Amino acid sequence: MLRTELIRPLHELLDGHGRARGGDVALADDQRVVSWSELATTTRRLAGHLAARGVGSGDRVAMVMGNAVETVETYVAAPRAGAVAVCLNPDAAPAELEYMLADSGARLVVTDDAHAELVAGLVAPEVPVIQVGVARPGRCSYAELIGSDSGTAAPDPADLDATAFMLYTSGTTGRPKGVELSL
Repeated sequence: MLRTELIRPLHELLDGHGRARGGDVALADDQRVVSWSELATTTRRLAGHLAARGVGSGDRVAMVMGNAVETVETYVAAPRAGAVAVCLNPDAAPAELEYMLADSGARLVVTDDAHAELVAGLVAPEVPVIQVGVARPGRCSYAELIGSDSGTAAPDPADLDATAFMLYTSGTTGRPKGVELSL
């Protein structure tokens, strides 16, 4: 039986879970615990900040960071901004990361403290870097973005067929290839 009532745009699902499950834990790691209502808010805010920075329909938002709440928030916020979330393996060799960042056409990169210097050295100077943790000069603080509204509404596109994610193959038969996925 196909449950078509469950097929909804991402923002509608998040808002629904936020209303229905409110304070229940949605995500947790060693540093943060985020409820369903907080997840709806943080992803909406981050999507608004991405849009305010010119990230829009089809733009690539690369993520180079370890497993953390922020990884999931970014993975969800990018499609809420109409962008494509490109989750890259933070343990990949620098040459592989450099290739994937360039190949994906990353318009913006979100990274953590452990990978910030590496990423900054691999992307073009005009590519903004948002840093989880203590942001260095010239980089945006992730915590500041999710902690405030941008003044720009999250676009929250409703097209379920639009590309929302890009994952890279392992490259066993050549260079890694970006595989596009919809919601």
